[in-house]
Amino acid sequence: MQSLDTIEKFRQSLGLSQSAAKIYFAALEHGGATLTELARDAGLVRTVMAKPLNELFDNGLISKRQEGKRIKFYPSNPQELPKLLDRKRAELETLSKSLLQQISAPDKDMQIRWYSGISGIQTAIKEFFGKSLGDFCQFENADAYEFIGVTFGSEIVALRVKNQRKNKLIVIGTREKTGWYQERLARAKDELREVITISDEEYPFSANIAISQNMTIIFEYKQKPFALLIDNPLVAESMASIHKMVWERYAAR
Repeated sequence: MQSLDTIEKFRQSLGLSQSAAKIYFAALEHGGATLTELARDAGLVRTVMAKPLNELFDNGLISKRQEGKRIKFYPSNPQELPKLLDRKRAELETLSKSLLQQISAPDKDMQIRWYSGISGIQTAIKEFFGKSLGDFCQFENADAYEFIGVTFGSEIVALRVKNQRKNKLIVIGTREKTGWYQERLARAKDELREVITISDEEYPFSANIAISQNMTIIFEYKQKPFALLIDNPLVAESMASIHKMVWERYAAR
């Protein structure tokens, strides 16, 4: 086992718990080890292994494989550690920009928040669906989640359905262009959604808009990706009125 000083430097550099660091070095010693072997060499009991192991999985520092009837855990190559640090640095830079944008917002009660980049759009969408009140209505481009992530889109849908929040969705495009939305259209009832598709020639929306009782989010993802989150019920009411006019025009067809 490596010295405690080496383990501590490793832990501090990657922001890991002491237990996670000990497990990683125990795995390095073995090259591949069972849970019992890792716990023994790390000086831990098996019942506390889950949390530090998840830390290592989340950071890509360990993997597991089924070998016969046994599960073995393998450490990542130490040569990959600089790449992990680079990824963490990039994530922190994105987070710091997002925080600075919020802190520098002109309105002290933070009614308007600006987010940059695809990761910023994802952060804003999570906040919108997490803090909004009531049901939703949306204008959404048919190719939106090809840019911001189909897995992410599915997670947001699952969160909304779990909370029993309905959605009136206007997809802008044609049925041939809907891509990821084909499944959404097929499962509209199960996912508490009403959907209409409108022409992108008649309504050339390039940005996406979602509205709840108290919040509005506007995001654009193709040129200079950004999201604008507006926490104001009067703005939400006005945007919902526009959505209603378009909805009623097409729903009557």
